[in-house]
Amino acid sequence: MLATARHYTVTGSIAYDRDKNGHSVSVGAPIYGIDPDEERQVTTLANWMVAGQYLDESDRDQIILGADVAGGYGPTLLGNLGGAKPGDRVVVTYPNGVSRTYTVKGIYQVGFASAFAYVSYKEIESVLGISNYASEILVRVDPSLEPLDFYKNAIQQVAPNDKVSTYEELLGQLQPITLAFSAIGFVVAVVSVLVAAITIFVLIYVNAISKRRQIGILKAIGIEQRIVILSYTFQSLFYASCGVAIGSAVVFLFLDPYLRANPINLPLGALHLSFTSTGVALSIASILLAGVVAGVVPSWRVTRQSIIAAIWGA
Repeated sequence: MLATARHYTVTGSIAYDRDKNGHSVSVGAPIYGIDPDEERQVTTLANWMVAGQYLDESDRDQIILGADVAGGYGPTLLGNLGGAKPGDRVVVTYPNGVSRTYTVKGIYQVGFASAFAYVSYKEIESVLGISNYASEILVRVDPSLEPLDFYKNAIQQVAPNDKVSTYEELLGQLQPITLAFSAIGFVVAVVSVLVAAITIFVLIYVNAISKRRQIGILKAIGIEQRIVILSYTFQSLFYASCGVAIGSAVVFLFLDPYLRANPINLPLGALHLSFTSTGVALSIASILLAGVVAGVVPSWRVTRQSIIAAIWGA
């Protein structure tokens, strides 16, 4: 085990009088009491400050707010204070009725986990009238030395009555959201392939219909039907290959670098492209297969006509 950090966790109401006119905006938020130095050893919270500064050990009358609580740092899923900034004063009312006024020392932003507020653990102990307790304890370990289950079992032996969870188990709570986005991505991919197939189908079908007489003449001079179908299949493959090349160039040369340089901030985190070599290969194969089908079907429907009917355009 590399380091530990204890947390006091309470839910409080944070009030902010932005216009200094006696009309405050209040939001509810989880409030964590932390030891700033211990927290640096376990988490990277101090590295995600977008305004102001991180807490110090002696900060009893200061607070840091998540961007989703403060407001003014992009879209949020819940209500916010409407733009609280470092240096502003907020009033926090704790569950036991105690109210304290704090100066906002900093604002942090780290994806969807920016909805908390942090004060010194000494402040929480003073408010709650307790000492040397913890709502939760974070333990930093090195998975390269031992598997996570090893550390979990070791902690469970020391504290058999406490609930011990690995970060993988905690992240598992987000699995429904991940599955929802995966399902949306799958639907979009299927629709994209269908649109590409239909587009190529229409192009090949119109082209073949407009050249029925030429096809009839070719069949009359001994050109086999499969040769004609094969020629249209190669044509549809050419269209599909051009689409793959242009799409790949747009995604890999322009869209992906642009989103990495200019991420779109959403309440659940920054939007960027995510793909694997297997996924890319499967997508390309799907488009090419759709191109083959979209070339074979319409050309077969046109070339199966009799020679006389094709020449006369019947």
